[in-house]
Formats: sequence, structure tokens, C-alpha cells
Amino acid sequence: MKIRNNLRLRFIVSFCLFALLLAAVFAIIILEQERSLADEFFQRRIQSELEYFADRYRLNPQTPLPVAEDIQSYLGTDKMPGYIKQTVENLPDGVYERDIDADEFFDRVQNRTSRRQRIREPHDLYFGVKTLSGKQKVYIFIDFEFWHQKERELRAHSFWSFIAATFIAIFLGLITANRVINPLKRLMEVVNNSDPDNIPTGFSQVFKNDEFGALAKSFESLLIRVKKFIKREHQFTRDASHELRTPVTVIKGAVELLKMTPACEETMVDKLVKRIERSTLDMETTIESLLWLAREAETKESGPNAELLPLVQNAMEQNRHLISGKAVEFDLQVNATPVVSAPAGVLSIAISNLIRNACQFTIQGKIVVSLNQNSVEVSDTGVGIGEEILKDITKPSVSSPKSNGFGFGLDIVSRLCSRFGWQLTIESTPGQGTKTCLIFRQD
Repeated sequence: MKIRNNLRLRFIVSFCLFALLLAAVFAIIILEQERSLADEFFQRRIQSELEYFADRYRLNPQTPLPVAEDIQSYLGTDKMPGYIKQTVENLPDGVYERDIDADEFFDRVQNRTSRRQRIREPHDLYFGVKTLSGKQKVYIFIDFEFWHQKERELRAHSFWSFIAATFIAIFLGLITANRVINPLKRLMEVVNNSDPDNIPTGFSQVFKNDEFGALAKSFESLLIRVKKFIKREHQFTRDASHELRTPVTVIKGAVELLKMTPACEETMVDKLVKRIERSTLDMETTIESLLWLAREAETKESGPNAELLPLVQNAMEQNRHLISGKAVEFDLQVNATPVVSAPAGVLSIAISNLIRNACQFTIQGKIVVSLNQNSVEVSDTGVGIGEEILKDITKPSVSSPKSNGFGFGLDIVSRLCSRFGWQLTIESTPGQGTKTCLIFRQD
């Protein structure tokens, strides 16, 4: 999982980087301070030892030479190694720094080769010279390797502090991440477990009065508004289902009675009755389409499977009046007789919309309806759809300039496809025709 997609991991990494950066900065500052103060420290140390010994020697010439783990002292140059003697002879009083193999010098005079690993590279040797009473001179040398060892120990401590800081940062980052993420996870679980029929309320009270508590209150307020909206939508769907279907049913009944009257035998009256009947069927189909889309149900609706062939034949007959009087003919090609797992009403709505569009926009030629194993294809030789309109043809209120409709037919089909997991493809060439294909989901 990528770091940017995991909030807990980002917290831990941020803590680690901050701790490592802080430890590195402190380590660099300490080491740089140690290096910059080393010269001043050695000079002051030697100067202090020289003055202290000179004061004691003036009171008591038998005062022993300064002795320490990092100091080597001489009264005169008689006992010095020859190459050191040549370096310090005839120097006036003061503190000096010379490039010399100081480790070899200290190891020889103090026999300390077994105590540590010597560094043979030449480096600075710090020493001081002071003339005592009686013209005698005292020489004090600082063991630079001793302080090198301390410096290495300091670096080792810095390194292990660096490692310790890393583990502490990981631990603190994990604790902090859990404290921050856990309320967010609880809120996510509440939201994910919500559904339109069971929207939770009052869950914000379990959160603390902090940013997450404010976020939970905002979510709860939003869910309450959504719950009220869904309730109003359910009420509208229920009322519309009754109030719209009732007059349509009345009109259909009236048409059936009108068809049985003697007046219906007249040609003009018969045409008007049939027109009312077709408009009623269209209205009934539109109402059913909108009500299907308004329902909050899963794509896998309960109900029997539907055979496509009878639905296609029925849709062709219902829309045949649209090509009457035109030089247009239907051609049904049955390549398979599939059964689709979907309500028959929904399939009839989608197929009827595609065939109706083909009938309305075809002036002459042929409308071919092909029934395949998992699809229905409708091809026509009509006016076609312009490229600038084709890309948005399934959006609401988008229609061809030659259309007499309001541009909701293909929008309804597209929404039904999204609802049931189908696929709608449209290919068109202006002046040559259009081919639409409804591909069904294979369970």
C-alpha cells in the first residue's frame, strides 16, 4: 500500500522523519561544538596545569609533576624521547601545537599499547612550556588520543541515540496514529453501514468534543437531511404511482369502451381512438420507467427472468404506427433466444425506447432489429446523429434538432443500464443511419 494512501503510515513516517531530523541536527551541533572548542579547551587545560604546578613548585620544589590519564609531564628534557626533545628544545614559555605522532610518543613513555588500538597517523600534539624558579622548565603534554577515544565514544552515543530516537518515534507515531485514526475509523464504519432504510442518528454523541466530534456532528446532520429527503422521495414515488396510474387506467378503460361503440367504426374516429390508445401506452411506459428509476433497490431485483424475443416483437408492434406511410420496413433477425435476469417491464422500456428512436428518425429504408445471445442491436438507415451531439446524446434534454421529443429517452435507457449493469453503445453517421446496441450483463 502506498504511503500517501495510508494515513496511519503517514503519521508514523512523519514522526520518524521528525525524530531523525531532530537527532541528526543535535548530533551535528554537538560534534561541531566539540571540534570548535577542542583547541581552546586543550590550551586552557595546559595553561592551567602549568600555572598550578609553577605556584606549587615555588612553595615546594619537591612537588610531584602533574599526573592524569591524558597528561604526560617532564621536568627538563633529559627523559624525553629524542624526536620530542628536538621539537620542544629552546622554546619560550607558552602553549604550542605541533604535528607529530603523538600516539607513538604516549605509548612509548607510558607503555599503553595493550590498552587501545593506536592511531599511527600524525596529528596535533598539544603541550606547554613554563620556566620555574631556578631556571628549570616544566613540560606538560596532552594525550590527544585519549580525547580521540572520547570523541569516538561521543559519536557512538550519538549513533545509538539516533537509533533509539527512531524506535521511540515509531512507538510514539504508532500511538498517536491510533489515537487519531481510531475515531475516524469508527466514523467510517457508521457511514459505511448506513443505508437509506436505516440511517443512524445520535452517533455523534460517542465522539469527543474535538475536530472529529465536529466532523461526526456534520455527518449526522447531513444524514438526517438525507433521511428526510429519502422519506419525501418515497412519499412522492408512492403518491405518483397511485395518482399517475389511476388516470391512465381510466383512459385505457374508456378507450376500450369507445372501441366497442358503433361510432368507432368510422375511419376518422377509429384513427383518433388508436392515437389515444398509443399515447396512453406511451404514457404508461414513461411512468413505469420513471418509477423504476426512483426506487432505491439493488441491481439484482427479485422476480422471474425475462425472454427477450416476445419483448422485442411487442416493442416492434407498438411502434409500427411510427413508420406507417413511410417507405420503411422492419427486419427482425433472431440469432439467439436469450433469457435475461431482469424484470420484463424494465427490458421492455429500454428496448422500446431504442426502436422508437429508430422509427422516428428513419424516412426510408430498413430498421433491422438483431437479437443475439447477450444483446439487442437496432440499426436504421435514418438521418443519423451529428458528432457534436453524439457524445452527449445520453444526457438529459439532449436530442437531435429534428427530434420532436424532449431528449429523455436515451437518458432513461442509460440510467437503466447503470442500474442493472448493462452497457449501451451508439454508433452513427449523419445521412447514413444509426446503430444502437444494448449489451446485457452475463450472470
